[in-house]
Amino acid sequence: MIKAKIEIKDNGQIMKVFEPELKKSTGERASYKIKKNNDNIIFDIESKDFVALRAILNSITKLLEVNFKINQI
Repeated sequence: MIKAKIEIKDNGQIMKVFEPELKKSTGERASYKIKKNNDNIIFDIESKDFVALRAILNSITKLLEVNFKINQI
């Protein structure tokens, strides 16, 4: 099992953005959980292989990027 962790500062919107994703965040090869820790959001990611890890990391970072760009408008 391959594990990764992403920790970012919460802008108050991130949990809302990922709420719909949490329902489908578990797949056969990879999954992630989100925790709030003070002012940070922590993504705990697990995957069976590196291809699945890359896919789920891309999915998470795309949503984070969209959130970041929307907040800049």
